[in-house]
Amino acid sequence: MSGNPKIFFVVFFVLLSSYSSADRISYLITQLNDRDSDVRLEAATELGKKGDERAVRPLILLLGDKDWRVKGAAIHSLGQLKDARAVKYIIDNLRNTDRYIRWESAKALGEIGDIRAVSPLVKLLSDKDWYVKGAAAYSLGQLGDKRGIKPLVKDLSNQNRYVVIESSKALASLKSEDAVGPLKKLLSSDDGYIREAAAYSLGEIGGDGAVNELISLFLDNSEDVRNAAAAALGKIGKSAVNPLLKKLKSVYINERISSLKALGDIKDGKSASYIISALNDGNESVREQAAIALGKIKDKKSIEALLERVEKDKSGSVQVASADALIDIGESTVKPLVTVLLEKLKDDDPSVQSNAAQVLGKTGEVGLKLLIKALKDPHANVRWGAAKALGDIGDSSALAPLSDLTIDQNIRVRQEAVSAIEKIKQSSSGIKFIR
Repeated sequence: MSGNPKIFFVVFFVLLSSYSSADRISYLITQLNDRDSDVRLEAATELGKKGDERAVRPLILLLGDKDWRVKGAAIHSLGQLKDARAVKYIIDNLRNTDRYIRWESAKALGEIGDIRAVSPLVKLLSDKDWYVKGAAAYSLGQLGDKRGIKPLVKDLSNQNRYVVIESSKALASLKSEDAVGPLKKLLSSDDGYIREAAAYSLGEIGGDGAVNELISLFLDNSEDVRNAAAAALGKIGKSAVNPLLKKLKSVYINERISSLKALGDIKDGKSASYIISALNDGNESVREQAAIALGKIKDKKSIEALLERVEKDKSGSVQVASADALIDIGESTVKPLVTVLLEKLKDDDPSVQSNAAQVLGKTGEVGLKLLIKALKDPHANVRWGAAKALGDIGDSSALAPLSDLTIDQNIRVRQEAVSAIEKIKQSSSGIKFIR
């Protein structure tokens, strides 16, 4: 087919949309035999998205196509269809001279998940192309067969970043304890992406023996690496708690922040009192992370300290994080929290008002009655914030009280009441409100 390719694609999809669902599959299958390679390419691509097993055999036949793009699309679609009938034919293409075809074949075999592919994929780890090697590693991880562990561990010493990272992730999927030692070594790599991948994998495997090495990454110059280390320790769990608690007293801010992230993920109740103390840290990012951690742990001993942060902290981010934590802890915290936040609405600082209204909108049914009552507050900022919060909550029981505010003497309050009413109505009708 000659001419403008954009016109071709429009015509192709217009024709396709004119058929019923069943007929579309039949139509696409017939297009696999078209003389025009662009038609075959689009048909092969679309068939992979349809999930219909009738396409499997025609797509297998298309693996003999002379156009590498068409063949690659057929392999990709067979991977999407996850039909074991295609496995032996895709394995044959692991030896194709075109690296793109080998790469697509490796990925497709991982998607299908048939263990017949394990040995051929292990052999493919010796491919001369790093991109293909990485795809083979990725798929061995998906297949979950322990025969892949030894060659994947070997590839952790590969000189190519992509191969090392994909091998690390595959070993994480395989939960291989044999990989813990080699992965620990990668934590000192000069490459930040490799350090990050190794930390992630150790977390997935549960490498208790790597706790100290992971904690050492809290001083890494890459935030992504620090976050990966904290997340890994969060997954490793209780064996990391004591070393993490010690780091809460570190002179380094990043160590304190990362420790709090990990402790929040571990959710060990014995750490709550230490984290409560961190709410008084001189650094606002540390205080914010402490509040987030307490929200995850949900220890009621932290309620008073969190309310104090909402009321008195000079940082808006700490106030919001503390309020969110209180909501996460449970219903018993909502009434005192709403009382504090309604007072915050009287502040002259617009950012303080906005933060308070934002959190009030998260208090849900528990805060609903208190917010409806606040619509009659003598302070205009309180009426405004209550209206905004009720719009965010979206409960239709607030419609009548809000309608009274549409004639409020304060224009800002009137506008917010109208906006809230519209949001509630559109929310109840299933229409997303964009403001």
